[in-house]
Amino acid sequence: MAPEDRAIGFVFQGLALFPHLTVNGNVAFGLHKLPKAERADLVAKELKAVDLEGLGDRYPHQLSGGQQQRVAIARSLVRRPQLMLMDEPFSDLDPTTRKNVRAEVLRILRAHGTTAIIVTHDREDAFHVADRIAAMDQGRIVRIAEAAVLRSEWSAQPFTP
Repeated sequence: MAPEDRAIGFVFQGLALFPHLTVNGNVAFGLHKLPKAERADLVAKELKAVDLEGLGDRYPHQLSGGQQQRVAIARSLVRRPQLMLMDEPFSDLDPTTRKNVRAEVLRILRAHGTTAIIVTHDREDAFHVADRIAAMDQGRIVRIAEAAVLRSEWSAQPFTP
């Protein structure tokens, strides 16, 4: 099955944007079966959701790292997948954009009933987007709990990486 036909969305840590496609082309990738007008409308809405309005004609190399990250997120979410796999999806974003994109991703995932597995080293990202967290140490799961439970436990002890 071709990647664009799968009901799984991916946001890779390395972003995996297509350098020869514009922002619009990257976000529209996988929407080729839709009519052109519907495809353009979905892309425009998704770019607005990640605060990239007006940048659709640019190429990835013309964007900041944070903008590239938001293009990758938009490209995955525009297809409304059943499952999202995200590897450090907010890592290259400035604090304000990080907060906004995190909230928007969560809103979209919930609105569409999309399950997500998010890998992150940032506890705040985990606390803001997760219902449940699996904490790992040296490649092994050492604790699985509701996000609120882990926040309470971890705030009571000093952080040791």
